Amino acid sequence: MNDHDTNSQTAYTGPLPEPEPLGARIRSFRTQQGLSQEALAEKLDVSRQAVAKWERGVSQT
Repeated sequence: MNDHDTNSQTAYTGPLPEPEPLGARIRSFRTQQGLSQEALAEKLDVSRQAVAKWERGVSQT
């Protein structure tokens, strides 16, 4: 076997870090793209209020 063996295993080093909440990821993406909530809402064909709720974690639908 070599270092590139696909069956090699890595030792468990503890719990994984908590993933960034979805709302925070949406907001981060939106701001990195230079989009307002209104602009993102238009691109997704949803209301600005829906985007605001997603970012606050109030609604994920």
